[in-house]
Amino acid sequence: MRKVQIAVMVALSLASLVGCSEDTTSLKKEMIALDRIYISTLYDTMKNDTAASRKAINQLQISWERFNTAHYGDHADTTWRNSFDKVSGLISRADGVLNTSGQTQAAHEALEGVRVIMGRLRKSYGVTIFTDYLTDFHEPMEAIVLATKGVIAETLTDSLLNFLQEKVAEVNSMWAVVETAPVDTALYGVTSADLAALRDWIGEESAQLKALKEALGTKDKLDKKNDDSRNDDSRNDDSRNKETIIILASALKPPFVKIYTFFGGQLH
Repeated sequence: MRKVQIAVMVALSLASLVGCSEDTTSLKKEMIALDRIYISTLYDTMKNDTAASRKAINQLQISWERFNTAHYGDHADTTWRNSFDKVSGLISRADGVLNTSGQTQAAHEALEGVRVIMGRLRKSYGVTIFTDYLTDFHEPMEAIVLATKGVIAETLTDSLLNFLQEKVAEVNSMWAVVETAPVDTALYGVTSADLAALRDWIGEESAQLKALKEALGTKDKLDKKNDDSRNDDSRNDDSRNKETIIILASALKPPFVKIYTFFGGQLH
C-alpha cells in the first residue's frame, strides 16, 4: 500500500511539472506575440508618420489590454501587478502625447521603457525571451552612441575614452549572451532562412564591437608612444585613431536596429 501511495505521489508531481512547463511555453508564446506588436509600434513611431504611429499604438493598446486582462491576476505579489500597471501607464502616455501634440518621437520615447519593465518581469518569473537579451545590451550600447554624438577627434577627451572603454567591456559581456542564445524557431514562427539572416546581422554587430574594442586598445598603445616620443606623426596617429573610434561607436546602432526590429516582423 505504501509503495502505491509513493507511486501516485510521484505521478502527480511529474504531471504538475509537465503542466508547469506547458504553461510557461504558452505564456512565452503570448509574450512573443505581444512583443512583436510592441516592437512594430516602436519601429513605426520612429518614422515621423503620425497616422502610422496612431494606428500602431491603437493596435498595441488592444493587444496589451487583452494580455493584461488575461494575465494581470497570474501572480498575487505586487511586483507582477505593479509592472503591468507601469506598462499600462507608459502606453497611455504615448497615446496621450500623440493625440495632443502629434509628436511621434515623444510617443516613441514614452514606449521605450516598456521593454525594460517587461524584460525584468520575464526574468523574474522564468519566461525570458530572446529580445530580453537585446534589451540588456541596448542600454550600454546606446550610452556609447550618445556619448560620441557630435564629438570630433579634438573633443574626444581622455575621460570620455575611459568611459567608452568601460562601456565596451560591459556591452561585450551582454553581447556574448546574444551571440550564444538560441532562437526557438517554433516559438517565434521564423524560417531557417530568416534565422540565417538574423545570424548575419548578429555577426555584423559582433564585428563592429570587435573593431571598436581594438581601436580603443590601440589608443592605449598610442598614449604610450606619445609619452615616449612627442612628434607630429604620433599626434596624427592619435587623431586618426580617435576619428576611427567615433565612427565605430556611431556604427553600433544600425545593425542592432535590424536585429531588434526583426522580432517585430521587419525583414531588411
